[in-house]
Amino acid sequence: MHTKKERKNYLLVLLLCILYSSCSSIDFELPQGPQGPNGKSAYEIWKEEVEAGHIDWPSDKINLTDFLVYIKGEKGDKGADGMSAYEQWKAMLAQGNVTNPHDPSQNWPSSKNTESDFWDFLSGRDGQTPHIGENGNWYIGNKDTGIKATGKDGKDGINGKDGLSAYELWKQSVVEGSIDWPKDQTTMEHFFLYFKGKDGENGITPHVGENGNWYIGSHDTGISAQGEKGENGKDGASPYVGPNGNWWINNSDTKVKAQGEKGSDGLTPYIKDGYWWIGNSNTGIAAQGPKGEQGENGKDGLTPVIKNGTWWIGNEDTGIAAQGAKGDDGVSPQIGTNGNWWIGNKDTGIKARGENGVNGASAYELWVNDVKNDKIKDKNNVPWPKDQITMADFYTYLSGTNGSNGKSAYELWKETVTAGNVDDPKNPGQKWPSDKVAEKDFFDYLAGKDGINGTNGLSAYELWKNDLAKRCGTLDALTDHRNGGVWDCDKNTPDDFYDYLRGKDGKDGEDGKDGKPGEPGKPGTEVTIIKGIPNVIAQYSQSEYGEYVRTSDGGVLYKVYDETGQIAPKAQVKGMPGISAEKVYTADDKGEFIVPKEDLPEIQDINLRWGTVKEVTIAGKEPQQSAKNTYVPNRVRMRMVLKDNSNSLSSYQYLYFYIQRRLNPEDEWQIIPSYLPNSASRYLDAYRISDKNNPKSILSDKKLYSSQSSSSSSGGYYYYIYTYRFVQENPGKFKNNQSEYWDGTDVYYTVKSRDPYYGESFQWNGVCLLAPYQMGPTLKKLKLKTISNGEAPSFSSVEGEFDFSKMDFTKIYKSSTKRTVKENEMDYVEPVTYTEEEARKLKMAYVTFNYTSSAGSQTASSSNNTSSAEVPNFKVFAPFLNATIGVNNNGSVYFYSYTQGWLRKGKDDKTFVVENYNSSYELPEVEVTYEE
Repeated sequence: MHTKKERKNYLLVLLLCILYSSCSSIDFELPQGPQGPNGKSAYEIWKEEVEAGHIDWPSDKINLTDFLVYIKGEKGDKGADGMSAYEQWKAMLAQGNVTNPHDPSQNWPSSKNTESDFWDFLSGRDGQTPHIGENGNWYIGNKDTGIKATGKDGKDGINGKDGLSAYELWKQSVVEGSIDWPKDQTTMEHFFLYFKGKDGENGITPHVGENGNWYIGSHDTGISAQGEKGENGKDGASPYVGPNGNWWINNSDTKVKAQGEKGSDGLTPYIKDGYWWIGNSNTGIAAQGPKGEQGENGKDGLTPVIKNGTWWIGNEDTGIAAQGAKGDDGVSPQIGTNGNWWIGNKDTGIKARGENGVNGASAYELWVNDVKNDKIKDKNNVPWPKDQITMADFYTYLSGTNGSNGKSAYELWKETVTAGNVDDPKNPGQKWPSDKVAEKDFFDYLAGKDGINGTNGLSAYELWKNDLAKRCGTLDALTDHRNGGVWDCDKNTPDDFYDYLRGKDGKDGEDGKDGKPGEPGKPGTEVTIIKGIPNVIAQYSQSEYGEYVRTSDGGVLYKVYDETGQIAPKAQVKGMPGISAEKVYTADDKGEFIVPKEDLPEIQDINLRWGTVKEVTIAGKEPQQSAKNTYVPNRVRMRMVLKDNSNSLSSYQYLYFYIQRRLNPEDEWQIIPSYLPNSASRYLDAYRISDKNNPKSILSDKKLYSSQSSSSSSGGYYYYIYTYRFVQENPGKFKNNQSEYWDGTDVYYTVKSRDPYYGESFQWNGVCLLAPYQMGPTLKKLKLKTISNGEAPSFSSVEGEFDFSKMDFTKIYKSSTKRTVKENEMDYVEPVTYTEEEARKLKMAYVTFNYTSSAGSQTASSSNNTSSAEVPNFKVFAPFLNATIGVNNNGSVYFYSYTQGWLRKGKDDKTFVVENYNSSYELPEVEVTYEE
């Protein structure tokens, strides 16, 4: 059994093994600049460059510790798999006897076992970090080192102006050739790259060679990177700049300013001989706590340090100078391909990592580990089967088939991240940042740590792609969760991978909430705004029906949101999916802009019109790519087509139309839905055309007199326009509301919409021949019989005869019309005539005698005994004197009905006449006789 102290030391050995095997140390002092006001330190310049986006580094990681991590360079390769430090610590906590490093008199509470508790535990109490005290000295812990943090006064700069920063001095030296570095690589990022070491030349980083030794550059130090079972020291501490501008180590203010006064360079703490040094002074404070007793689980990885001007690894002096003679470049340790530390070209033989580290596991590997520990549940809250841990099982788990509410793996992951419940596979012991929830962050999460995920360094996508290829054509092929079939082997792009992850239940629009539209006519769902990245979101024109394109002008309204989810006024958008890559749109003060109908695409595949915007520029910052939730609808096309063959002829010419829209170029045309604005108020006009074979040959000054109406049909409307027929010139001077008489030539016309819809002006692709109209027969003879009743005299009957001689029987039309579809799907509609022989036999005319008095109205008619050209006679019973006489058609299609005149008394009681209804009429006189 181990004592409490042994267990504590064992844990600390393990933790230091993990921590020290993943980093290296580089000691340096920044050069002293000439005197000048407010000279900036390298750290401050670095911080400004990160915030400005000139250095590829997270903008939320800019404290001094992050600066030192940046300078130290990339971490080493992954060691052999094993339990992580956090997992071993957690297992020990469960036993309830782990000493609290903050209060050695008590045990650490076993309930405080989260990853954040782990890091709190690691902070320890013994390691001390240099800091600057109020007196300007470096402090370590509570000890005043007596060393000033401020540098000596620098000399005046040129012309007495500002002192040069470390970066400026370095850049000047590069330009002058005193530093061996390419003169065209002098940006701030190159400055830090110089410190980190480049290509094994400048400042070489130690690395572990294939033989397990430490190498510095190409030099094998002969020192093994894997020491004997080491003893675990207490946690060391790193210097940092405190709120008062001084250097602090742990909780102690060293009183040393991080930046020199009057422009002089501040001094940077560094480790030498195991102690913290500031400038040329040894503070006497150990950078690492006293050694504990030997740990059990894995050997410590050793980290190169500089002693007496040479690189040391553990207790071994490699003999390699950390800085070359006469200002030549020194060599920095680096980790070789064999996992050892190398210094220059020498393999030291020392492993850069301990044996049983788990750092760098991919999301898949972490998932497998959690499955084995019963941490993964399926949709029924049952532990995931431990024998189902292949890559295919991982994909099945991610696909959403085991998710809830039809949500995709990405959506479930995002919700979990937002709640703060996702571990960061790149940084064991930490949670994945809750603001990094874009799709690119999802894939970054899946990729594991630094692309070194324990499976040949492949990302999740690459693993999936390889797995797809390996299983293609076998009985174990990947399943397409949407239809239960086999996944297409050719669908292996990153977009296909994302599509695969979305799984069966990740639907678009209403359920998916991914920016793609649902079915038009159904309620649209608000698109999720993804924080941490710009969003360009299409706005509904009618959210209750899922409609985007505006019927008023055919455009689409968009709103731009910044990384915080707030609107972005004056933002510029370029490279929208499906739209010309050169099109640039600028948002107004409300963050809104409109893509006009002319810019909208006509692409059937929705995936080519949905995704990311290539460049979103907000408040003058560098352009960024948007979240993958921008939807671009197609341009809506409009047309009007004949409803069917119900077009007809009467006193007007009727044409019936459907007004239709097409949302996508290969879709079926559909009647515009009745829920669309003003869908029942589409006005149509008839125009005469010059070419019967070309509906576009409209004579704009020849608009024909017409009226219209609409009726509901199948969730929409159909429209009909009735155009008044031209009437042949006649003695009665009758017209059918057209301003002119028929000119004797064929009148062809077409129909177009009066107002645009979806911004589209549309017309019928057809032509109709307008049938002329003629006045009906006139009265030729009337024979009145037996008048009676003196107050309201009437006749027992009247016999009469029509005169059909002025009618053209070659232009007597049927009520039906003929429709022909010609080239280019052009409709041709024409009236159908009777033959002259048929027309003469038609019983087409009858007469009415209409009388109105105080007693009421009375009509006598021959409608039950209609007349034809062959039999023009008629008889009417009990007509009244002073009645109006009308000539009517027995079917409105045949001729124009009219009122001929009044039946009046003549010179005496036995004489009667027909008086013209209108004095302008030039109708022939009617022969009227009377008999008792």
